[in-house]
Amino acid sequence: MISSRPAASRFPGTESSERRPSVVRLADYLVLGQVPWTLAYVGFLAFFVITTTYLVDLGTAAMAIAILGLVLGRDRIRWPLPVCILLVFCVWAALSTALSEFPGDIMPLVDLGKVALVFLVAINVLRHPQALRIFLLLYLTCFALFPTRGTIFNYYIYQYADFGRPSWRLLFGNPNDMAALTLLALGLAVGFLHKEAPRLVRFGAFLACLVFPFVVLLTQSRAGFIGLLVFALLAMFSTTRHRIRSFVALIAIAATVIAVAPTDVWQRVSGFRYGTDAATIGMMDPEGSAGERWEIIRTSLRIIEDHPVLGVGPGRYHEANLVYSPLIGSKSVHNTYLEVLAETGAPGLLLFLWLLITLIRRARKVRHDARALRESAEWRRLQLLEVGLYGFLAAGLFGTYGFLSMLYMYLAILFAQTEMLAALAAKPSSGLVSPTSVHTNV
Repeated sequence: MISSRPAASRFPGTESSERRPSVVRLADYLVLGQVPWTLAYVGFLAFFVITTTYLVDLGTAAMAIAILGLVLGRDRIRWPLPVCILLVFCVWAALSTALSEFPGDIMPLVDLGKVALVFLVAINVLRHPQALRIFLLLYLTCFALFPTRGTIFNYYIYQYADFGRPSWRLLFGNPNDMAALTLLALGLAVGFLHKEAPRLVRFGAFLACLVFPFVVLLTQSRAGFIGLLVFALLAMFSTTRHRIRSFVALIAIAATVIAVAPTDVWQRVSGFRYGTDAATIGMMDPEGSAGERWEIIRTSLRIIEDHPVLGVGPGRYHEANLVYSPLIGSKSVHNTYLEVLAETGAPGLLLFLWLLITLIRRARKVRHDARALRESAEWRRLQLLEVGLYGFLAAGLFGTYGFLSMLYMYLAILFAQTEMLAALAAKPSSGLVSPTSVHTNV
């Protein structure tokens, strides 16, 4: 009797990968047995879960375990250029704090030091491809189930919103911050739409690509809206193949998000038409925050003029704004670059920009040298990580995100993905003309 089963199914191991159970394909994709489950890596994962979900207050303990594991581990601790730049930035910020004439505690400086340690640990523990892949999926899962879900629930279920603008709690408790951090998560999610990922992962990433832009709009953050536009345009034009299909998909996602977004979002967005003239800028929103921000920017320029070198100290701009503009009071400058410049002076801003430029230039160079791999998932993911960062930096023109810990976590991911692609391109099997043209250390 002749079997009616497909020929591919007659022999073990020849079945199409898409016909195997989703859980099996996901396990194959993660390859958990090849992950270096070191003390530093486990501590780092625990730290991220704790500080993203806030289920328990053990973040400091988890990071202490990660640092201990890093010191006692067998691998040599890496000190690449981005880590060194951030450490110098911390030293300069400490000097700025010590010599500041404005009152305030040292907790912003302590928090910056913690961020530098997290950055160092992340760069060292994410050097293995599978370790990075598991962390990225964990990042997206935690972000979707807690900050994203919490923001949506606060708006639709608990009616908890500030001026109608929802957010979640603590690090994600400001609508502008929540929108900016969602842009970073969106950059990670789009990177998993590649055909190399199993269907279950692609489906989850697709849902994230629908929900994350919706959350950005739900926060009614003008900075987030601008960053989202930059992200969408760069993501679409960065595609060399199937550009029409990408454009259609983008339009479909945009139409879906627009259809379900509350009308308050579009009322706030429509206020952009008043932002082109200083005389009408106060009409951009009903609470008058846009007009107030214009005055704060003018105040920040006076503060920068009086403190061009050392600034006023990390976390002390609020006090400086109160002194310079008592009628406005203690306010944030709502511009990442002006904030860093005002709080740490011109040297601090140069160090901050140097860190960003170093990582971006390195990523672009590696992608250029590894252009033979441009159809691979790793090449495309690195490109989309860059796009996510560009969207975040564009949003930073209208929000203060220079000292957010999640930014430096994302920069560590960008570094790790760059080194992974560089190592992949250096293999003889990669097909590159000059394997030695890509170095594995910054």
